[in-house]
Amino acid sequence: MSSSALRGALVLLAVAAVPLTASRASAYSSGPPDGFAGEPPFERSCTVCHGSGKMGDGALILLDLPSAYTPNQTYDLGVELQDPGQMRWGFELTVLDDATLDQGGVLIATDLANTQLSEHPGNERDYLKHTLAGTYNGTPNGPVSWGFQWTAPTSGSVTFYVAGNAADGDGSADFDDVIYLAQGSISSTVAVEPVTLSTATTRLEPSFPNPFKPSTSIPFELAESHQVLLRVYGVDGRLVATLINGERPAGRHIVSWDGRDLNGLRAGSGVYFLALRAGGVETRQRVVLAE
Repeated sequence: MSSSALRGALVLLAVAAVPLTASRASAYSSGPPDGFAGEPPFERSCTVCHGSGKMGDGALILLDLPSAYTPNQTYDLGVELQDPGQMRWGFELTVLDDATLDQGGVLIATDLANTQLSEHPGNERDYLKHTLAGTYNGTPNGPVSWGFQWTAPTSGSVTFYVAGNAADGDGSADFDDVIYLAQGSISSTVAVEPVTLSTATTRLEPSFPNPFKPSTSIPFELAESHQVLLRVYGVDGRLVATLINGERPAGRHIVSWDGRDLNGLRAGSGVYFLALRAGGVETRQRVVLAE
């Protein structure tokens, strides 16, 4: 893969899990079920089955993601995962059209020994994931990586969603397994021709930088003038900060969060949720406040 291509990562440590028997954990060693890459609307991930009591000090990275794509071009991409002390590895990835949340472009499994593709008809979401050999069982610390190809759509913006499991290799879904989430968004390099009807939507766009310190910029778009409520929540559901509570005109806006809470105190490092409510539409995203 090209060393000059963009290497971007959004590393998130999930916080909730449901205990699972060792037999079911071993069953998923050959590939997780579809729908657990952290993608909307349910944002489910490997934490449904694996513990997340151990705080991770590794990273999950989308490799060689371009800053923008050329329509219909095929790209060589990859996923990299590492975590000191862990011994077995897994992942699941999907890519969605930001406007429709349908499949965005075409995923292609190129390393059939270590990856597999769960394909679905039409615009339904496809999922790329590890195989049994692709868990790299017994590989300490990492990094391990999985390569694949992606053929870009004809237009629009897409977001890659990927969940990674850095496991201790004991065959059980215990609290020594660490789950990471990452995502990356890109748009077409070709400008969309203007149309008669407005294509503006009300949505919360990816913040930047992310992870961040000391502040992050949060862009959002309004299809028309609305009363806007933009808040920051902790992973435990508590309200951390209110960034906007008032009417804003149609168009694109950017607001910043300096990492401070309702009392003006510096919030602790970790995962937070941005929640935008406007005109009956609610969207949200994760951000990471770095140490």
